Amino acid sequence: MAKVSDRDQAEGMRRLFARIAHCYDLGNKVISLGQDRAWRKLALAPAPRDGLVLDIATGTGEMALDLARGGSKVVGVDLSQEMLSRCRAKLSRKRLQPMIDLLQADALALPFADETFDCATVGFAMRNVDSIPACFAELRRVLKAGGRVICLELTTPRGRLVARLHRLYLQKALPFVGRLLGRKEEYIYLANSLVHFPMAGELKRIMEQAGLSQVTYRLLNLGTVAIHTGRK
Repeated sequence: MAKVSDRDQAEGMRRLFARIAHCYDLGNKVISLGQDRAWRKLALAPAPRDGLVLDIATGTGEMALDLARGGSKVVGVDLSQEMLSRCRAKLSRKRLQPMIDLLQADALALPFADETFDCATVGFAMRNVDSIPACFAELRRVLKAGGRVICLELTTPRGRLVARLHRLYLQKALPFVGRLLGRKEEYIYLANSLVHFPMAGELKRIMEQAGLSQVTYRLLNLGTVAIHTGRK
């Protein structure tokens, strides 16, 4: 079998999110049972209120919008122009265009100079990058000294019973939501993307190996959601 190149994988991911851009926000609300906004608020509590923040895989801009409301100047990047179009429509309605710049870019090859940003954030997207260590290393590169990385992501809970129930929920709920939205196969992929994703403790070690320090994490929602933070 021929090896899939990094470029092909990135293109496949771009196409997947292009297909679900129109229903992405609704899908997140249904799958999280309406808790996704509260999780973002908790994750962004340590973000600077007057700094320059990079939000990778910004998608439809929910994380970027929360950062801008808090006073940060935000640069949001995403592979999918369809996602970015959705974000631009939100910015127009909420009159936040001056606070957020949007750019189509790959999180593994960011078009920014070293030590550009005060903070970098990623919400529910680290599962979708081709190389988690390379992504954290790239975020560290573009951070100023002392800058913070904030990663909000689903995770596998530690308890055997809760882990089993969580896996069952993902296997049943996400395809069901996808079927309702007319995108069953895409949501099956999103459910499966957690299977090989590192647990919270292992993700902490990956961040440390990428050169980040003071790495900590907080578990939410019975251990099914994790907020990781680290400093350059």
